[in-house]
Amino acid sequence: MPSNTKQDLITEYRAAIAQINQGFERALACDVQWDALDYGNTLVDGDFAADNQGITKAEFAAAVQIVRDLRTKTAADNNFNAYKTTLYKVHKR
Repeated sequence: MPSNTKQDLITEYRAAIAQINQGFERALACDVQWDALDYGNTLVDGDFAADNQGITKAEFAAAVQIVRDLRTKTAADNNFNAYKTTLYKVHKR
């Protein structure tokens, strides 16, 4: 029987993998709206209020671009579908 430490690590990694998969899916859905509403050009600093207060348009646009770059880099890899399938299988079991 594997040790509790090993089981804890496996469980923690599976949770992180699930968050990565879910994050990519949520970001993809957000990209559709971002592009459709041309937020890259229409957002202004004043749009960031409540929980988003203190974030600038430039900071947010840079973060959006980083997520897009990560997805683009991953998708450019010929094994992207295999990676995604493997990650999905591990987090869903």
